[in-house]
Amino acid sequence: MKKILSIFVIGFACAAGLFGALNYHFIRTSKKLVIERKAEMGFKDTFVDTREWGPIDYLKNPGVANVLARGGLKDLLGDSKDASKKAEKEAKRLIDEGQKAIGDALEEAGKKLKK
Repeated sequence: MKKILSIFVIGFACAAGLFGALNYHFIRTSKKLVIERKAEMGFKDTFVDTREWGPIDYLKNPGVANVLARGGLKDLLGDSKDASKKAEKEAKRLIDEGQKAIGDALEEAGKKLKK
């Protein structure tokens, strides 16, 4: 019974590994491991190490470059949401300061006119 269970577990692990290799890109960059779903099922560009790549290597492997570009855009868009919230807060603060400065200047001008 143990032998049958062991064979089943090993077979299941192999099937899961094959599924991952057929459907996902595993790309090692200098900063992190990028895991992205493939557009087409296959073993091409499953495991790629780009840590020592130059621009020509990316031109030779457009599929990998495309995956990394999509991942970079996701990161960039995630960061832009935080940046836009910060910019909105800063803009509101500057508007409030500007309104206060205009109000103070008008009061000052009104006092000078009364004299």
